[in-house]
Amino acid sequence: MTQRSLLDELREALQGVKKQKISTVEIARLERFLDAWEAAALDGPDQAAVEHERAVALEQMKLHWSFREQSEAQMFTSVIEAGQSALKASTIINGGAAAAILAFIGGLLKVNETGPAMAS
Repeated sequence: MTQRSLLDELREALQGVKKQKISTVEIARLERFLDAWEAAALDGPDQAAVEHERAVALEQMKLHWSFREQSEAQMFTSVIEAGQSALKASTIINGGAAAAILAFIGGLLKVNETGPAMAS
């Protein structure tokens, strides 16, 4: 329940008491009190302090999410770079293996041209 709705309901109840001509409570004093309470509650410095705290909390959340976003972007970049390095390394290793196989096949061809290396 908001402060405004509470005040409205209380004012309606006071109007009902006035119509019944019950004067146990000094209604004028109570209305003055409610008016002062409404002015202090709705327009007082507390509302400004709450708004300031909300603005500060919002800025803190913005900074937090900005830092988190930058951190995640850096993590993603480092993962991509690690993957690229792994692919380059496997390509180099695979190229070395291909060179070794070609050298082995070349050696076999030389042996076949000159004859078997061992006598049977």
